[in-house]
Amino acid sequence: LFAAASPALAPPLRQPPSVVTADLAAALTTIAKDMAAKYNASISVAVKGSDTHDAPDVSWVDVAVAAGVTDRSTGRAALPTDPYVWGSVTKVSTGTGVLRLVDAGELSLESRAAPIIDALLKRMKAKDPTQEFEKLSELWGEEVAEIRVLDLLAMRSGVPDYDTASPSGRQPTDSFRKECYDHPSRSYSPQALISVPWVRTGKLLFPPGKCDVEKYYNCYSSSNYVLLGLLLASHAGAQSWEEYSQRATFAPALGDFANLSFAVRGPPAAWTAVRGYDVTRYNHNVKAIDVSGVAGGFGG
Repeated sequence: LFAAASPALAPPLRQPPSVVTADLAAALTTIAKDMAAKYNASISVAVKGSDTHDAPDVSWVDVAVAAGVTDRSTGRAALPTDPYVWGSVTKVSTGTGVLRLVDAGELSLESRAAPIIDALLKRMKAKDPTQEFEKLSELWGEEVAEIRVLDLLAMRSGVPDYDTASPSGRQPTDSFRKECYDHPSRSYSPQALISVPWVRTGKLLFPPGKCDVEKYYNCYSSSNYVLLGLLLASHAGAQSWEEYSQRATFAPALGDFANLSFAVRGPPAAWTAVRGYDVTRYNHNVKAIDVSGVAGGFGG
């Protein structure tokens, strides 16, 4: 709108690639250093140029910078090549994988999720008799038959959340966090996450597609994306969730994510030199807890 109301502007002078790259790297380095100092964290930032001729001005711009310290005990400086644990950002990958199937016509947003997921659960139980269930209805009743793919994507399924973080009040609590810290070598698989007692309740919190915002606010539940991860593995014909390569989500741009890995077990320290610190106030915490040796949850 501004351009339409203004006199015609002369095209900007195009700087040589080396100048643009250097200027961008300097600007990003300043920002990264400021943020690292502000939050006492390590930060890595990258800008990937276009591989097509659609954006010739940026096709040759590839910049990566890092700042901060990755290990407070040793003072190790962050490197642009350091891998970071994504946490809930993996939901972006999981959701993209599902939507790519929809775009390809292999799945519909209206598809019922339970039959697809149950097929994988049945295969997994056949391989591991200690698994206590082979159908979602064994966890939440027959109403799960109404859960659509769209309900899981939008967190409107009614499935309880395995994440117990409760940030409200003067003393925020998180019982699952405490359990993970008490048993740091225990890896929680997707089937373990959806069958913990506070999730495996025998019924849904609300009818699929009908989030009770008055009672559950935005109805956020990470369990939805654990189920979508199982759905992707089932659709791919995997015999277990570990066999499914979620890297396929990024095709055909996989070459741009050569260092990307999806962990299936073990603590973050087994995958990266970047150590993570819990500085929240959950469970009366008053210090920075190094969680790099805590295996935690794997799903979604």
